[in-house]
Amino acid sequence: MTRPDIEAALGKLPGHVSQQLTSTGRESLEFLAANLPTNEQIQWLASAAPKSYNTTEFYCLLALTDRRLLFVAPSPQVLSWALPTVTKVQSLDGAAGQVETFFVDDEGGGQYQLGADGQWGPIFAKHAKRAVAEATLRNT
Repeated sequence: MTRPDIEAALGKLPGHVSQQLTSTGRESLEFLAANLPTNEQIQWLASAAPKSYNTTEFYCLLALTDRRLLFVAPSPQVLSWALPTVTKVQSLDGAAGQVETFFVDDEGGGQYQLGADGQWGPIFAKHAKRAVAEATLRNT
């Protein structure tokens, strides 16, 4: 990774989540690093999966930037939500390394159920909720 913001975000993660992102999630992380505009900064990262059931590997990621919430899969596939358009972010609790449901709803009526690490997902969701509230207050 050559992006300092991604390196800093990886440094804030619990060891097991950083390991997930740099091993099975490496392709998604590299795609994000290569394609995210340099003027958009990563604040937080989370390991992710495209669904929460019948899934045991985290080969995707969730990224919280200063503007958006992103889901990146190695297909490549990207889902993007401008922060003020997010109406719900929630993650179910679980054990570290366990895939749990991560919910994202948007003002257009979209309802998404992804997978996130059972231990880190709820913490990442708190960061996302705060970022959404701040962006809404700033009207950005």
